[in-house]
Amino acid sequence: MNILILGDHKFIAEAGRTIKDHKLFCIVGDRLTLPLKMKLLQINKNMTLHPHKKLKNFNFFRTVDWTKVTPLDQYTIEGMRDCESEVMKMYERIKSIKPNDSFDTRKSHYLACLRYWSYYLAVNKIDVFLAAFVPHMGYDFVIYNLCKFKGIKTFTNYFLFPDWGYFIESIKDPMAGFEPLYGNFKYPRLKSIFEEYLNNKPLSYKPITIPNVPRVVEFQKKVRIMYKDLFDFYKSCCKKFDINKPFIYVPLHYQYEASTCPLGGVFVDQLLMIEILSFTGYTIYVKEHPHMSKNRSIAYYNRLTKMRNVHLIPVETNHYTLINKAFAVATVTGTAGWEAILKGKCCLLFGNIYYQYLPGCFSVGSYPDVMRAIQEIRSFKFDKEKVEAYLKGLEPFLHSLNYNSMILKFKERIGI
Repeated sequence: MNILILGDHKFIAEAGRTIKDHKLFCIVGDRLTLPLKMKLLQINKNMTLHPHKKLKNFNFFRTVDWTKVTPLDQYTIEGMRDCESEVMKMYERIKSIKPNDSFDTRKSHYLACLRYWSYYLAVNKIDVFLAAFVPHMGYDFVIYNLCKFKGIKTFTNYFLFPDWGYFIESIKDPMAGFEPLYGNFKYPRLKSIFEEYLNNKPLSYKPITIPNVPRVVEFQKKVRIMYKDLFDFYKSCCKKFDINKPFIYVPLHYQYEASTCPLGGVFVDQLLMIEILSFTGYTIYVKEHPHMSKNRSIAYYNRLTKMRNVHLIPVETNHYTLINKAFAVATVTGTAGWEAILKGKCCLLFGNIYYQYLPGCFSVGSYPDVMRAIQEIRSFKFDKEKVEAYLKGLEPFLHSLNYNSMILKFKERIGI
């Protein structure tokens, strides 16, 4: 079996130690120095190693001998249209792409990427693609989608709880095959991690805080200095608000990260979500992410302030108080939805994520979807037993986030 693996050097090393009888093609997330390369090859000489940082750069394709690479065809290009639009958005986070690069320049790079990896998968006869994290850097998302297009199995690690994760086979349907399973459990005995989440969060909930690690504090200071004018403008848009009136709470995602691109689909543009919510008749309280984002702008906030029923609220407003008081929480794929459900509140979910089948989570994508969900939310009652059954149903999918457990779970899933 030929396996293409994406991960940091420790993940690659563990794969090399644990998967000995198969050919491994590895994309190494760290800087692939010669000593590191030699160290990895000593673990498993049956590995082909590629540097992630080089592959995501536009300049990589200038080194390719295109006379040896099979040309693209109409069917591949058309079959990858959805991927193309998302990759164009992902390119905004790549430093080698300049803001003033034309659409044609980006499109040319995308087609080169598509052609190269289509050829690579074919010539190396790749059977499985394993990613230690959700592909979201452009080229890796092309690989993932090409595998789907060509019928190659994909396994992507998704972080679930602290120290726990699971492999998804499809970003669009992350819990395929799970929904019917969880309903079979009643009064289950849960893993201790779930007992802690279920018993502490809804009942005696205490916010999780990041310790004052010097690097974290310094990073927050730099963000506020870099975007001071934008922060000031955001503050000027915030008005007094009444937390006791019915409202839907929307905590904005930090962008661009995998949580919105690709997991959010079209709702990578969070304004689309908020526009739909603005027509519900409910007041919509929108709160910026504490770290803001380089992809926000004055125009972005202006557009929000012009939407009916939408109010920007101060970043300092307590997140958990807002969840407690809200009629519902709306998010693309954020942890705020998970937190809301565990506190007995409902979530309007606009993307795909591990908690999407939980009782109280309503997957929506349009105004009619949202209005139907609101009707159900009005009579919704939190059922702890159903949540316990859901968590019990998750257990067979989970692995510890130490790399050995992850690789062993992967081997179990593909039967090697």
